[in-house]
Amino acid sequence: MAEVLITLGIIGVIAAMTIPNLISNYQNAKYIAQLKKSYLVLGQAIQFIQRDFGDVSSWTWKESGDYENFLNTYFKPYFSGSKIYSPSDWKTPMCYEQDIGFQTPGGTKYSYKWLDNGYISTPFTKSTASIRLKDGTCIGVIGGHYSTWERTLAVDTNGSAKGPNTAGKDLFFFQIDDNTKLIPYGFDWSYEDLASNKQHACNKNAENPGFTCAARVMKDGWQIKY
Repeated sequence: MAEVLITLGIIGVIAAMTIPNLISNYQNAKYIAQLKKSYLVLGQAIQFIQRDFGDVSSWTWKESGDYENFLNTYFKPYFSGSKIYSPSDWKTPMCYEQDIGFQTPGGTKYSYKWLDNGYISTPFTKSTASIRLKDGTCIGVIGGHYSTWERTLAVDTNGSAKGPNTAGKDLFFFQIDDNTKLIPYGFDWSYEDLASNKQHACNKNAENPGFTCAARVMKDGWQIKY
């Protein structure tokens, strides 16, 4: 009997050590699969938009700041069953149909978190409009009148109604470059910068971390190593 109990105790210790890693690996694999799918689908759509409307430089991106109309014009025709969401409070920016989010002790609600669990305000603005695809993916237009985030898209790979709503997990940022190609935000950063404490780097110890996680994932061979 004592030997059985000892064996069960050993099994319990091993399970306690390995199960959390198994769960984490499973979650990371799911995040990567969702990111790959979103990147492929959105990249293909942008190629079709370029075919029909020309290079990104000719799109009416910055002039009006009317990103709802922008999405209706350039994106909605290429995603059947999609739905456009008007700009709303900048704390709940993308594809929200009900009042959900993370509530601070002071009562303010935010929809998304950085990789360090800090609440995301900017780069979302009151101009941010979004489109929800049939599979639930949510794409938000960050802005064109801010040079830092020009042609920037936020992609929630499993939709805002599902967690964890965290940059670097199910929320990633992309840009459309001068050649009308979809690239991860921070693609031109060195790997050292992506993994550093630099602002927006894909490192929990950085300031507002997670903005460049799609770039780091790709440079890591489609793996999450953070």
